[in-house]
Order: sequence, then structure tokens, then C-alpha cells
Amino acid sequence: LINILKKAELDKMDIIIGPTDYAQVKIAAYFARKREIPLFSPITSMTSVWSNNPYVFNLNPSDQMQAKEFLTYFKKHHKDEKLFIVRDGEYFDKNFGMALIAECKAQKVTITSISYDRFLKWSDYLGDSNAVIVHTSYNKTSVNFSVTSLLSMAPNVTLVGPDKWLDFSSVDYSQWEKLNITFIGKNKAQLHNDKSKEMVSQYRLLYNDDPSWYTYMGYDHLLFSCEVLNAFGEYFPLFIEGKDLAYTNTNIKLNKEGNCFQNQYITIL
Repeated sequence: LINILKKAELDKMDIIIGPTDYAQVKIAAYFARKREIPLFSPITSMTSVWSNNPYVFNLNPSDQMQAKEFLTYFKKHHKDEKLFIVRDGEYFDKNFGMALIAECKAQKVTITSISYDRFLKWSDYLGDSNAVIVHTSYNKTSVNFSVTSLLSMAPNVTLVGPDKWLDFSSVDYSQWEKLNITFIGKNKAQLHNDKSKEMVSQYRLLYNDDPSWYTYMGYDHLLFSCEVLNAFGEYFPLFIEGKDLAYTNTNIKLNKEGNCFQNQYITIL
């Protein structure tokens, strides 16, 4: 990376996309700020940089941004309902779960944290109140135990989980429906829209395969980069803040948040 950044032509770029590794993004961010070149970080979401850096644009929504957008949704659609989070200490919990708890604290939203247990007595927590339960487990067995034990509390419960649950096989969807199942994530192509359908069709013709989530990401981010450069040239950063631009698998909704620009899009299904 350092050798690439030493090339003379890099000083004259209108935009830099990448790199993807956290430590490398920090190096590239320093380079971009010093030369006033916008840097699009396509995969790694930088939640903090070494100083105020208006030249860093996180195209992939960070856990903090997803937590903030989820609370906006919660306040709008579940006002006056109790909010719980079921934690299992694994990947989604350590990332989105911790971000959600921190954001609730910052916004003074009451959230009750519960450690996952297959024998949880939900009545002790919920009573007769309506409640939103964010379940952080990626484990199908853990989710199934929770769904079964929560059925007695239906329809007063909205169970929220990562969109990875949509990959589960042999699921009793009638039980999910009773719990008003809701998914959060970054991949709106989980439910095909017109743009994603067109991309899948073209991709299959070219490669005889279906696109991965990284393929969607690369396609959307490069298309966004080309469109803003084509429309506004090197001055595009002046025109994209606050805009909500729709692509095959994500939307790009960039706003200055903290030290850099963050994509504030979240998919709620």
C-alpha cells in the first residue's frame, strides 16, 4: 500500500476506493486528508480516525450507524413498548449488540439485557406489556428455542434478529409470523427488488452463478462512485451529503457523523 501511495499519479486522483484492511485504511486516510482526495472505504467501516477527516466516506454501514437507525425505527413504530436484547456473546452480539446498548445509553433509551438461556421464563421479564426483543444469536437451535418459548407471549411480542436468519432451512414460518418477526441488516436484496433482479439475471448470463454479497457490494459501490463523478466531477462531495441513493443491495445515505462520513442505511424487513 505504501509503495502504491508513493506513485506520482496518486496525488492527482479525484477519488480513491479502498483499501479494505483496517490498518491500511488508516494509512490511506492520512494520505487522502493530506492531499484532499475523497477516500471511499468499501468494506471496513472506520468509526474513528486519527483526527477530523472529511475526506473519508464509509460506504458500508457501521454497527453504530445500524444501531442508531434501528432506534429511529423503534421510536417510530414501537413507541412506549419495552425493549430487550438477548445476548449470546458471539459475533453479532459483540458487534451490533454492543453498539445497540451503547446507542441506547447515549439516547437514554431503556433497554434490558438478557443472557441467552434455552429455559428463559419470559413472563418474568415481559409481564403483560408489549415488547420488542432483539435476539443476537446466529445459531438456529438457539433461535428455535427462543421462538418456541415466546409463542405463549404472542401477539404482544416483536422478535427482531439479523437477516442471516433468512438463510435458515426447515423453519416453521407460521411461528415466526405469530411473533411479528423482523429482520435487520445491510442487504436489501434478501428480498429481491427490481434492480437486484436485473443484476442477478445479468450475472447468471455472464458467470453461470449467483452474486455473493461482496459482488453486490462491489457493484453498488463502483456504480455509485461512477455516477457521482459523472454528475459532479471532482466537486461531488459538496452534493452527496444527506442524499438517499438506491442501488441493488444497499442505499447510499452519507452524513457527517463524528470524524468522517458514514452511510446511515439499514435494511429492516
